[in-house]
Amino acid sequence: MEYPDTEAIPERILTSANGDRYSARLAVPWGKTGCPIVPAVYRIRYSDVDAPTTLMEHVQDTSLSLEDLGKSFWYRTSSPALPEKLRQEVGRVLGRMPIPAGTIAIPAGLPMDWVADLPLRTRTVNAITRFVAENGGGPLDRALLAQEVMEWKAVGNGSLIDLLCVLESAELGSQAPSAASGVTEISQSADRAAMPATGVVSRLPSRDGNEEIADPTGEYLRDVAAWALSETPAVTVGDALGYLMGKESPPEEWKKLSRLRLVDVCDPPAHPYRAVQSWVDRLPGREQMIFMDRFGSAEGRPTLKEVGNRVKLTRERVRQLEHRLFDRFSAYMETHRGRYIKWRVETVRLRTGFAAPLDQVAGLLAPPDPRYDYSFLFRRLAGPYVESEDWLVLKHAIGGDPTAAIMERTDEIGCIKMEEAREALREWGLPHNLHIRWLTRRDRCRLIDGMLVRWRGPLGGKLAFSLNQIGAPATVTEIRDSLDLEQTPRSIQNILRLDERFVRYSRKEWGLRWWGLAEYKGMASTIRHLLEQRGPMPINDVVDG
Repeated sequence: MEYPDTEAIPERILTSANGDRYSARLAVPWGKTGCPIVPAVYRIRYSDVDAPTTLMEHVQDTSLSLEDLGKSFWYRTSSPALPEKLRQEVGRVLGRMPIPAGTIAIPAGLPMDWVADLPLRTRTVNAITRFVAENGGGPLDRALLAQEVMEWKAVGNGSLIDLLCVLESAELGSQAPSAASGVTEISQSADRAAMPATGVVSRLPSRDGNEEIADPTGEYLRDVAAWALSETPAVTVGDALGYLMGKESPPEEWKKLSRLRLVDVCDPPAHPYRAVQSWVDRLPGREQMIFMDRFGSAEGRPTLKEVGNRVKLTRERVRQLEHRLFDRFSAYMETHRGRYIKWRVETVRLRTGFAAPLDQVAGLLAPPDPRYDYSFLFRRLAGPYVESEDWLVLKHAIGGDPTAAIMERTDEIGCIKMEEAREALREWGLPHNLHIRWLTRRDRCRLIDGMLVRWRGPLGGKLAFSLNQIGAPATVTEIRDSLDLEQTPRSIQNILRLDERFVRYSRKEWGLRWWGLAEYKGMASTIRHLLEQRGPMPINDVVDG
């Protein structure tokens, strides 16, 4: 069954005026895996304050401070979410502390209608919606401070924490801000959106490598910089780009620079997996075996005990070495050689967000050499993500998947209330444009005429939906053909007989009981009912009746 290709809509990557980048795909509700428990400004200002006692008891760690309650907190617990009571306790603890002076609640440049679509609590969304109604939903021309937000109607400490934490969960990183607009939008299809500039070299080698040719990039950039200083208020190259992207008439030098092929400016980078392998090749033999066994295979990873038997170490010792190797590798990613790995990890995280179909990131994770498949490693670095029915989902979020509960809330004709389903998925953290595709994966549901129909499960719901769509009594064949059902007519008829939602209207036709149709109980019963209604009558009239 066809449904709108909502994934074709480009992802909005927003850059605020202070250079922080945000993606709605990464946003997670407060209290759910991937979202900080305490906003960064509180973690910094009150880093030495103990976490609430109930929270420490929940994760069985009595050494927690507020500093520990960022995104990394979720590695301490297998729970996909905090109970509501614990979230309320965190809110009460923070509510007793003064809001750090100058705290920005919503940075300048972020569109308020975009903020309103984040997976915030209902009270927070209502407050932002009122602001949009009064002031418009476009980019903020100045930052909104926490003290200002607290003055909004029905906003308290809980809403402020909710807003700060969810915005932080959506952060991608920083880049140079644009003075032209305060916010930029970048298509998600740009795999290198997170790639830093490689710098400008003075000369480039020719194709055959025998001689060098003059590199025009340095000269062109100088001319573009001179134009920007002369004709715009730009201060940085990032500012100048805001004017060059259609907002001002660009100089000819910019046009020449923009036509340069990237392969003429720098050598094609090594595949990230090859960069991983070059690091692995320098490890001592035993550590190399442990890393390859635990991170170098997407499927069939040996257990710690199995690896221990191979390298003649205990399970616990292998676990310790694995963690140490992972930390060393994470540090390697921050080096010049490891930057290709870091770029790909950021791209996978951007493409996947909270969850995404596997085919959306398969090209990014596919190995160039089948002997070395580091897709599991990259999924762990970016998320960690786990595979669930051809999707990648944040590991600690999978336990909170509301799909089963949504599937149980079907009405009498097998339909699921769209708004209720969307609200549950939004609360879970799944982006709005992926809701339908998530629910229809593996034929759980189908979208038919704008209605979400449960497909995997009891046949009766599909039969009731079919009759409801037909709108009149129908034969078994007509019911079957209306939805291209695979079941045999006999199977369908058996369900119609046993399910109280259906009533036999005639010898071959069936209807829905709430239509108020007279039930057909066989030929003799029909003749008796006809005679009781009309009295004695000729046989031919009985046949016609």
